[in-house]
Amino acid sequence: MAKRGRPATNNPRIVNCRIRMTKEEAERLEDLRRATGMNTSDTVRTAMEYMHDSIMKGDKNESETEIEKSKKGT
Repeated sequence: MAKRGRPATNNPRIVNCRIRMTKEEAERLEDLRRATGMNTSDTVRTAMEYMHDSIMKGDKNESETEIEKSKKGT
């Protein structure tokens, strides 16, 4: 009998992540999702990749400034 389901991948996504967010944060995520046409998971992955690349390269941008503010509690 043939295997059923999705084909195997070389890099399976086996880690789950749940986050809590405010209604406003959820709305912002939904706005991004709609604007890009991506699903929620892909939107979060893309944003995370963008922030990671920007911070690791040492680029100073608004995202990094916001992270610094949130760490200070302002």
